[in-house]
Amino acid sequence: MEIIEAITEGDDTIVPIIISECITQMKGYLSSRYDADAIFASPGETDTRDPVVLKMLKNLVIYEIYSLHNPQMMTKIVDDNHKLAIEWLKNVQAQKINPDLPLVDSSNPITYIQGGGNPRRVSHF
Repeated sequence: MEIIEAITEGDDTIVPIIISECITQMKGYLSSRYDADAIFASPGETDTRDPVVLKMLKNLVIYEIYSLHNPQMMTKIVDDNHKLAIEWLKNVQAQKINPDLPLVDSSNPITYIQGGGNPRRVSHF
């Protein structure tokens, strides 16, 4: 915590902003298959959020906080953990990893397939 306070210079608004940005980034990867709002819902009396998702979120947040200070002096472990988190998100998105997360409502699927083609060409002889 002392390192975070030194990097943010005691500004308590920086860390919540970074957390929000990282959650939005993770939702971009997870929302095609999973209910991202349910995954990142605020905890109640018992925190039932997935521990691996929270670990990856922490890795992203710590990397962003360290990036505020001096990205050229990033520690190897922070950089490696950031790469691990991004790789994990890409593998979940590509369905290579299937975590036990709440699935998106299948009655309203999200599709990213766009139909269409090139404009028709007309040849004149």
